[in-house]
Amino acid sequence: MDSKTVNKAIKEKIRPFLEKSGFSHFTERNSWRFSKTHTDIINFQSFNSYLAEGLDCTTYSFSVNLGCTHKAFPLFQHGKVKKRRDGTLLPEEYRCPFRLTLKRTIPQKKPGLLPLNYKRMDIWLIDPEGKYIEPAMNDVLNQIEKIALPWFENLRSEETIMHILQHQDEDMDTLWGFGNNPSPMRSYLLGYMALYLGQNQIARTYLQAVLDSVSFEDEKKYIREALEKLDG
Repeated sequence: MDSKTVNKAIKEKIRPFLEKSGFSHFTERNSWRFSKTHTDIINFQSFNSYLAEGLDCTTYSFSVNLGCTHKAFPLFQHGKVKKRRDGTLLPEEYRCPFRLTLKRTIPQKKPGLLPLNYKRMDIWLIDPEGKYIEPAMNDVLNQIEKIALPWFENLRSEETIMHILQHQDEDMDTLWGFGNNPSPMRSYLLGYMALYLGQNQIARTYLQAVLDSVSFEDEKKYIREALEKLDG
């Protein structure tokens, strides 16, 4: 039993459904879906031996992480972001401002003489014999259909994104990645989304707040350029 077996199961069980749902670029553990404004990512996170020991799972166990970003946010376009041959950006899930980790809904027991329930609901435990692979993949598929796709759909509206950034707190069970309110991250995202929506005064307020902070030093050049265009 190894991670290659899990990769094969992902490709055979999960990828066909994702393709039908509009995902079009794949690696062994990542899937991307593109629209004119959004990029959606589903990541199957693996664990090295050190992490697996700390999480009390095997190295071929996995978590499933969601990420969504919008073209309004240039931070996720700068730096070492992978691209397709056609220039389409392939951001990593962990770089996204909107994130979620799916939860397991099936009970799982740790292998051994005394099989106890595995308590980490954000990890699908895979046993050395591979008996858990099929039920795990079925559960993941169900969670993608019932949780992930509606979650992505909720972020389709720029007005919804703006409302989230202005009024919602992060919640590790539903939506996170966009920072505390207030915080430089929140101001950055609010500023650029307001700029995208043509809400220039709001954009000025929040982008200036980022400039006044000690964060985003590598981005401040671009922020100043954006503000200069507003004032020009």
